[in-house]
Amino acid sequence: MTGVAAFSFVLASTPSLADQWYLEGRGSVIGTYDDNVRLTDKSPDEALGVIIRPEVDVHGRGQNWDVNLATFAAFERYDDSNFNSDNFGIALDSVYRTQLQEFGLGGLVNRETTLATEQYDTGDLADEGIKYTYELAPFWNYQITERQTVGVGANVTIADYASTNRFDDYQTYGGDLSWGYQLTEQDEVFTSFIYSHNNSDDDENSKSDFYGIGLGWRQVVSKRLNWSFEAGPRYFYSEQDRTNGSNQTETDEDSSIGYFLRGELNYRTSELTNVNLRIDRTVEGSGGGGATQRNRMRLGGNYRFKPRWVASLTSGFTLNQDPNDDDDQRDRNFFTISPRIAYDLTQDWSIWSSYRFRTDDEKGSARAYSNGVFVGVTYAAPQWTFAH
Repeated sequence: MTGVAAFSFVLASTPSLADQWYLEGRGSVIGTYDDNVRLTDKSPDEALGVIIRPEVDVHGRGQNWDVNLATFAAFERYDDSNFNSDNFGIALDSVYRTQLQEFGLGGLVNRETTLATEQYDTGDLADEGIKYTYELAPFWNYQITERQTVGVGANVTIADYASTNRFDDYQTYGGDLSWGYQLTEQDEVFTSFIYSHNNSDDDENSKSDFYGIGLGWRQVVSKRLNWSFEAGPRYFYSEQDRTNGSNQTETDEDSSIGYFLRGELNYRTSELTNVNLRIDRTVEGSGGGGATQRNRMRLGGNYRFKPRWVASLTSGFTLNQDPNDDDDQRDRNFFTISPRIAYDLTQDWSIWSSYRFRTDDEKGSARAYSNGVFVGVTYAAPQWTFAH
């Protein structure tokens, strides 16, 4: 069942349980300039354009369940029509609770140009490609005792590249088993077993399996501050088909032992004053063929320093590596940072401006740099309640 179908089922089958259904909508018109759209070290392409970005969210709140459906789009037009694109997606986040159990379902359907998706993956920012991503993630949690919980989760990701042969489609299937113990009201320790399988539709018919065992700690320091961290050993196994000198197909096998980690820290004093930090090290599917080890850090935050003024920052660093450390040609690091300043004209209207710096370093290439400027106006429609 897709995320949209699941949402339709919940909406149609449980209206009597809903305390409230409501809509939230936003729309932005953005002018932009970038001096290196493809983020390449050779012959950078400048672009001047306009982006129209509508968003509509549907929220349902019941006594023991929640449903959130987010729809988003971006229509981009530039002075160089090669960079024009129409991007859109829909994301589902839902949960149903009983006294001892919790059932959840997440999903995503996304269509986006490879100019955007590949800056976080292969680094090949091709303008003629479109990437379709489909994700589904159900989970179940059960409270064994007042202090102990167990959980089971699954995930499916399908990536399909259209209008280009520069990237390889891939599919990832996986899941996790977890156990948690509440030490105090603020502290919880937990352990998990993680597995994922990746298929790549490349010339080598690449396949891989990832196994990990993690131990973690989660703490609610105060109403404003909470954090969690998990780490542990991982085992990675891969297969690739090769053609030998006799024109026969052979299967090369490889494996490695390493570690994975993931962590998050949140600090919030109000809705528009907060800081979020995320780090993770894991193995994922890639449009470059086969699986890729990713080391990532994301830091962002907002600060309302005057009644109508809000400053914000988003930044991220990604280091891609071969999981078996056999192919350093796949090594790549990407960094981006974007400060932004916004002014609230009214409760619904705001104007803002931001600067985005990007840099990319791939094995065998010189480091590439990009500078982008964005100026926009955003309208946030009043919340509309359409069912009780």
